[in-house]
Amino acid sequence: MKITNFVVNYQNSKKVSNNPFISFKENHPVLTNFVLVMVTLVACLYACYISLDIFTDHGNQTKVPDVRWKLIDQAIDILEDAGLNYTIDSIYNEDYAPGVVTDQSPNAGSSVKFARPILLTMNCLYPPQVEIPKDITDMAGTDGVTTLKTLGFRHVTTDTVPSEMQGLIIEVRVNGRSVEGGTKAALNSKIVVSIGDGSVDAIEFDPLGSQRDSLIKQKIKSGEFQIITDSLGNTHLVPRSKR
Repeated sequence: MKITNFVVNYQNSKKVSNNPFISFKENHPVLTNFVLVMVTLVACLYACYISLDIFTDHGNQTKVPDVRWKLIDQAIDILEDAGLNYTIDSIYNEDYAPGVVTDQSPNAGSSVKFARPILLTMNCLYPPQVEIPKDITDMAGTDGVTTLKTLGFRHVTTDTVPSEMQGLIIEVRVNGRSVEGGTKAALNSKIVVSIGDGSVDAIEFDPLGSQRDSLIKQKIKSGEFQIITDSLGNTHLVPRSKR
């Protein structure tokens, strides 16, 4: 029995040794392992390459149509027909028609994936409302005009009106209507800034106010004051001299 098992094992070992791959593996174990590692690495890289095409939707691209200077509704229809998404930003420029697309990103003709949204820049349908500074009538004329233009008002003109203080803003009119500081106005409004010319003399403060006339009449009636006329015909109120 033992002899039979020995003969079988010997024959099996002889068959194994006749396999060239097994022989190479047994004779060069390090090199065999290196080859197996390289084969596995190449297989993994190829699998990653195939997966990358799937996940990034590689090859599924289209050309961006040109929608600049078209109305926003027309631009949206063109992008939707091309299977593209979009986002909308807005600016205001009164030189452009309301609702027209002034810019797009990416540019027309660019290759993009269908999932990438196209940014459309649209000119506002209505001019924005901007607040006139609350302290506008406390500013000098040049400062007020500069401030208004900095806020975006383009149609700002000035005129002069009689006033005690020269160079200060007396009034602001929007489209012909007088407004106070803090009022909101459309950016395309016509604004007129009235600036004082300093031609009016300052009025002295009268502590008696409206009571002055009645007090003068009482003083004259009581004899404390009298009215005299000088050589030029001017009248004066003077204290009556006591004798």
